[in-house]
Amino acid sequence: MRTLLICFFILTFFSCENKANKDALLDHPYGKAFNDARKEIGLPILEDKWLRKESVDQVFEEDSTAHDVVFWVPEFVDMNKPYHKYKKVIYEEDSTILSEEDVYYYYPSKERVEVVKLAYDFTADTLPWKGYFIYYQKEWKSDEISKVQAEKVLDGWGL
Repeated sequence: MRTLLICFFILTFFSCENKANKDALLDHPYGKAFNDARKEIGLPILEDKWLRKESVDQVFEEDSTAHDVVFWVPEFVDMNKPYHKYKKVIYEEDSTILSEEDVYYYYPSKERVEVVKLAYDFTADTLPWKGYFIYYQKEWKSDEISKVQAEKVLDGWGL
């Protein structure tokens, strides 16, 4: 009985710690707290069951300036249907957001992969949206598409 109680307390401790770590990961300037701004712009919001990816690296722009990047990924993905693979946010060291990118995957067959990438540039004076339809069937191909076209593809996928 004593062993059972000890195991219970250990499991309880780790499940609480895991919840605290999950909440801490969502506590980021461009986590769920940024969802209201996303809604105003028309960006997909960060869902409740999403996690901040462990590896947070820096990316380098054309001018070799380092910027921070954070990835958000769904907690669970059903790869048998189209899904939102990740959200990437690039921001300055002072937390000024530069861009946000959402990437969606669909495997219509074993021989074909389709990807929609929709990006929003917060620094652009005009035309902040960029969309790409990327697919693989024996080789990778990519076409730039508009936000409306990207939304039509995603709507056709049921997303």
